[in-house]
Amino acid sequence: MSFQENRRNFINQFSLELKKLGFNKKRETSFYRKTDLGDIRISLGFEKAIYGFECSLGVGFRIDTLEEITGQYPINPYAKIRSSFSLDVGKLMGNQYKKWLIRTSDEKEVGDIFLAVSEKIGLPKLDVIEDVNGVMSEMIELVKLYGIPFLDKYAYSIESVFRLFTNDYGYLEKSIYLRNLLAKDLITLAFLINDKEIFEKLVEENKPIIRERFPFDIDNFDNLVLYLREKFEILGINN
Repeated sequence: MSFQENRRNFINQFSLELKKLGFNKKRETSFYRKTDLGDIRISLGFEKAIYGFECSLGVGFRIDTLEEITGQYPINPYAKIRSSFSLDVGKLMGNQYKKWLIRTSDEKEVGDIFLAVSEKIGLPKLDVIEDVNGVMSEMIELVKLYGIPFLDKYAYSIESVFRLFTNDYGYLEKSIYLRNLLAKDLITLAFLINDKEIFEKLVEENKPIIRERFPFDIDNFDNLVLYLREKFEILGINN
C-alpha cells in the first residue's frame, strides 16, 4: 500500500477507537468532542519515512468565544476551526515530543537496507515498530491516561484555561516566539473572567514586548484592547 493508503487506514481505525470515548466528529486527522465552551480534540500527525511512516499524537481544545474575539485582530479565516491550545502527548508525559516509527510491509526491503546502513555508520538506532495495532492500542491508552485527564482539568472552564495560559506547563516560556498571540489570548481571557484589574495589568506587561518584538502586530493588539475596554464599560466593570 502507498503512504496515503496506510495513513487513511490508520486514521479510520483510530477514529473507530476514539468514538468509544465520545470523539464522534472528525476533520482530516483531528477528532472532536463538543463541550459547552467549544470542543476538545485529539490529533494525529503523519510523516512519510523510508521504512513506512512516522506518527505523532496531540491533545487540545477550543474555546469558541476566545477564538471569535481574537480572530478579528487581525481577521483570521481559520478562526472558526482554530485550536485554542494543543500539546504533544509526550509533553504531557513529562518528556520531549513523542513519535512512533512504523514499519510497513510494502517498504520492508528498502527499509531493511536503510536501517542496516544507519546502524553500520553509527547513527542512533531507530525504534521502528511493525505492529501497527500495537501502536494504536498504545496511543489510545495514552489518550486515556494523559490526554483526557488533562482536558478534563483545563478545557471546561475559562478560569482553568486562564490558569493554564499563565502558570501551568511553562506555557509562557514555551511561547516566547508566539508571545503576540499569547498576549491577545490572555487579555481576552481576562475579559471573559470579568477581571478588569488583571486585564489592565496584562496590557501593561505585554504591550512593550509586542511593540519591540512584534511591531507588525501592535495595531491589532491596540485595537483588541480598545474593543475589550469598551465591552468592560458596557458591562459596568471599571475596576
